[in-house]
Amino acid sequence: MAITRFHCPFAGLSGCQDGSGNGLTKTSLISHIRDRHFNKDAVSTIKRSPATNLVVFEAAEVTLKRMGLWLCGVRVL
Repeated sequence: MAITRFHCPFAGLSGCQDGSGNGLTKTSLISHIRDRHFNKDAVSTIKRSPATNLVVFEAAEVTLKRMGLWLCGVRVL
């Protein structure tokens, strides 16, 4: 059985290199997003990105759909 790999929708933000271009497994991607993009320093930028950048929004939507997860609305203050 082939291992499905996913690409980080936030590649290029917060110093993200998307698993060096090879993508990440589902569990690794969830950990990666939590640790790199939703840490104390990066969270405000990442929360704003899908709301203000259509490319980031669409990348997040496609990645999460492929993973079988939902993209929920984010309230930006």
